[in-house]
Amino acid sequence: MILRKKLLALVGLAALFLAGCSSGLRDPLAEVPQAEEDFKAQLLPLFDEAEGLLGDLMPTRVGAQSTFPRSLTVASDDEGIVLITSPRSWTPPTSIEELNGKPLFIKIRCTSTGKCHVWLGELMSDGQQGYRMTWYGDKDSSGRRLRTTTEAQVEVGQSKPPIPPCKFYPCYSKKWVKFPNGQWGWVYDILIWPNNPTFIAHILAPFPSDLPGQPLQGTLNTDPLVGKLRGVVDNLRKPYEVERPPAILLREDKALAFAPYKNPKLSQAQKPEELLNQDLGLLYLRLGDATRVLSLKLVQDGEEYFLAATDLKNPSQGARFKVGQVSMPCPPFECYAPSPLFLGIEDHLQASPTFQLGVGELLLDLIEIP
Repeated sequence: MILRKKLLALVGLAALFLAGCSSGLRDPLAEVPQAEEDFKAQLLPLFDEAEGLLGDLMPTRVGAQSTFPRSLTVASDDEGIVLITSPRSWTPPTSIEELNGKPLFIKIRCTSTGKCHVWLGELMSDGQQGYRMTWYGDKDSSGRRLRTTTEAQVEVGQSKPPIPPCKFYPCYSKKWVKFPNGQWGWVYDILIWPNNPTFIAHILAPFPSDLPGQPLQGTLNTDPLVGKLRGVVDNLRKPYEVERPPAILLREDKALAFAPYKNPKLSQAQKPEELLNQDLGLLYLRLGDATRVLSLKLVQDGEEYFLAATDLKNPSQGARFKVGQVSMPCPPFECYAPSPLFLGIEDHLQASPTFQLGVGELLLDLIEIP
């Protein structure tokens, strides 16, 4: 009887010891959302410097500053990182006419070395029920602001989306597209809806690749955020090691980071069918407060394509994300892709946003992630 009591006491002590150890264990995945917030905090000085340099293009502020929070989209690839935000003076319009001549985009691009440049996009009516986006960049030697104009597509609706696609509006997006002339380039779009809307607007405009941006003194360091993501990946069992660094896409309500596997098939495939059921890479996914790390495969069901996702922390919890378009549009030496790895996003007038993933020569578009 005494021996039994001693054994029970030892078992109890062991349980307490293990519980104490487990409570002290660090979950790298739980630390990534805070790393996202820390990363966003270092953007504020860049935004302030950018608006100061663009002061000649900003409307004169009268009275108090706008109390609306900045909307922000961050999209990175292996060439650098793009920040898209709203001007500090942003206030919701009550009609599409109020957007004419109004700065809508502040775009900052920072290279992998941390050097940053800024541009501003302003919507202009052409006087014939059409619109153009005027992009302003650096100044020339005489101090004149360089600018380029591109055609803008404007859709107008009468009610806001059933589920707002981002916490703060307007929502900003960017994706890689093929233009009617056969060339490829980045397209930026903005989704605008007031709290009590009489209209909603979706504006899409190509970004000129030959317009130099105005240099910023401030720099950007992604190492802390990438380091936290690396800590998550390194502790998981996976079919292949991953390429570094990942592509990153951040908005207030969601975050994605994709790192492709070192799967030789990704560089050898000549058509999408050769990548069916192949391991593509790891996806860090945060929707609201929920975070997951998923291993992705491209699968086909009938004529439809999906990304089959396995949760590496809980393999019994899988998911499938529908892919609207699968292609290899840029075979080697035939056209220029922005980089071997990128993430894109596109908002829609009356539907949830869709995502884009480019890895090597494979382009997955209109990905639906609920």
